Parts: sequence; structure tokens; C-alpha cells
Amino acid sequence: MLLGYGCASHPAITETAFAKPSATEVFNLRSKCAELGDKILRENAIGSALSQDQTSKYDPTTNRCYVTLNVLTTDLSSNDYYSVSLYDGQTRELLAYASDKKGAKSSFSFIKGSHSNYDEVLSAINSLMEDDRAR
Repeated sequence: MLLGYGCASHPAITETAFAKPSATEVFNLRSKCAELGDKILRENAIGSALSQDQTSKYDPTTNRCYVTLNVLTTDLSSNDYYSVSLYDGQTRELLAYASDKKGAKSSFSFIKGSHSNYDEVLSAINSLMEDDRAR
């Protein structure tokens, strides 16, 4: 069952129902999340005119690993192509996607909330990936 969701036979689960992981556990889970992100990056084939990078984030409040995969043109003076894909690092399920191909923007999102256009999807991805340790 996912955090914050319930069904008829089980009441909604809240974050307070779970014990927070220890610092060692969080470190190990963040390290594993980074490994999962590297695997997603290695398995994504791109053309020679593109470059890619990934960012991973383990969220201890939801016990989830999130990975963003960014693909863009190698010529930084050109804005011909940019895309960002948000994955569940553990299942490798695609959660959200936004791309800009020569000004033609497209996006979709399965992130909770209303994200109906490119800018909203990018904002939702960036918000989800925000480093909670910086707060």
C-alpha cells in the first residue's frame, strides 16, 4: 500500500505510522538509489548528437527512490532538444516526462496533483527532486 492512500479494508496510512530510518539506513538507501539511477542512465540509448545525465533522490519520508534522466543536444548554443524523464528508481516506472523539440513542447505526468502542461510538469519534477537536506 502506498503512503497516504487507503482502501475500504485499511485506513489511510500517514507518515507518522512509520519509524524514521537511522542515518546509516538513509545513507545506504541513498547510495542504492544512486546505483539504480546509474543503471537507468546506462540502459538509455541516445544518438551521438545528444548527451544525458541522471540525478537520483531517496526520499525517507515516502521510502521512495526517484531518478531524473535529462537528455539534451550536445551543442549547448542550440536549444534543439531537451527532455527530462522522472522514474521510480525501484520499479523503473516512468512517472513524468517533459520534452521540448525545437519549441514543440510535450509532457505527461502521473505525479499526484494537476499537471496539465509542460511548465507545470517541469515544476512538479523539480519540486519532487528538491534536496530535502538543503532545507
